[in-house]
Amino acid sequence: MTCGVQDREESLRTSLASWLAREEVDEVLLVDWTSKKLLDVDDLKIGDPRVVVARVEGQPYWVASKCHNLELLLATGDLVLRLDADDVLHDDFFSKHPFNQEEIPSLYYVEPHAARDDNERHLAGVVYARRADFLAVGGYNERIEVYGYEDTDLVCRMAARTGLRKRIDLDTLHHLPHDNDSRFANQPDAKFVELHEHYGGRSWAYVFYNKAGKASVANQCLSEDSPWTQHDRRTGWNIVRRDLRSYVCKEKPVVALMVNNSQD
Repeated sequence: MTCGVQDREESLRTSLASWLAREEVDEVLLVDWTSKKLLDVDDLKIGDPRVVVARVEGQPYWVASKCHNLELLLATGDLVLRLDADDVLHDDFFSKHPFNQEEIPSLYYVEPHAARDDNERHLAGVVYARRADFLAVGGYNERIEVYGYEDTDLVCRMAARTGLRKRIDLDTLHHLPHDNDSRFANQPDAKFVELHEHYGGRSWAYVFYNKAGKASVANQCLSEDSPWTQHDRRTGWNIVRRDLRSYVCKEKPVVALMVNNSQD
């Protein structure tokens, strides 16, 4: 099980308790994406050895695609349940979403249109699949840098690869509600403006959406223009393992290729 978090400690306290209550969970990998307050298992009063924290330094803005790909890189299990910090599991989640030899879906996912209220729509980021299937499509599209559509893009590419997917039963989990101010607190406004200017004319519905909707439509256009594959270069990381339960990670600088313009 993996989760990326930036300044969502209070929600995480509630969600994490529900995850650790499930005996099917053998690892909870938390990627602390440069939270203002260092996420620490001792501070959270977690004595459970299944919890591992990877602290990411130097990332002022939340970039879900890059964070989730780092989660996949560090995860050690064959199966990965990717959750957000405000997603709570119920007792029957794993019994109702089995993986077995007779029938192996490429993924379980949340269908947004099946949501029964606005709050349930925010469960759309929950994906449960084999780690190998995440990696076979290159993970999340890192060209998508702000809120919206990165989860749908992933599910579409995974389903297109195998044709197998199943809906997650929405009675087996729930989302802790919060407002849009906290949802967009760590998002770069300049990137939203850039998306609006570039993709605003591409969809008749674009101007009728709020900030979240505009980004989702724009990110869909972006993903259609430049489909993400396993051959696309994901972010590189310098990763130091401090102990059995913690990592420190920092993005590797991009090295520009030197062009020799000299003439013999």
